[in-house]
Amino acid sequence: MNEFAVVLMKKDSDNIITEEVATIDIGSDAEYINSIFITGDGDGEMLNLQLSTKSGVEDWEYTAIYDYYEEDKVLSGISELVGNEASVSICDEEFNPAWEYRFIIKDDDIDALEKVLQDIIQIHKDELQDVFLSIKDKEEEYL
Repeated sequence: MNEFAVVLMKKDSDNIITEEVATIDIGSDAEYINSIFITGDGDGEMLNLQLSTKSGVEDWEYTAIYDYYEEDKVLSGISELVGNEASVSICDEEFNPAWEYRFIIKDDDIDALEKVLQDIIQIHKDELQDVFLSIKDKEEEYL
């Protein structure tokens, strides 16, 4: 298993990187992350996490994945983990299906954030696994 770390950066309102916040160990699941960064300041710091499939999908799978992926279920799990409301948006301009989750970061405990991110990715992976099982025999419906 390959181990990966991601560098968490902070961006300003002009989408310019202003500082490196931390290096976070995600393990092999970093492949699911398209992007991750923080916006805002102080109590209003928002984590922006874009998650996708870890590998390419066929054209028919692209639509099927969006049809079967339950954003509300994943969002509920994330909100529970972070202890506040989270939001999700579909990133349909990406090559593979992708979702951007946003939530407020409550403290500066990087170890706690690392654990939360690992748990969020696991929720996302579990949902994708369910989706791929659900669509495995549905190719004809999407062609």
